[in-house]
Amino acid sequence: MPKLRKYYSAEEKVRIVLASLSDQWTQAQISSKYGVHSTQISHWKREFKSRVADI
Repeated sequence: MPKLRKYYSAEEKVRIVLASLSDQWTQAQISSKYGVHSTQISHWKREFKSRVADI
């Protein structure tokens, strides 16, 4: 049976991205903690940085 896709709210994404931008944890630790693939976190970081630049 296929896995169900998990959807993250904007608040959850921002929390994860901010955790990854801090120097407290590695990308692998954050990925493990939140259950999100590291590639997905990198994508969210890129999106976050581009949107912050627009503000």
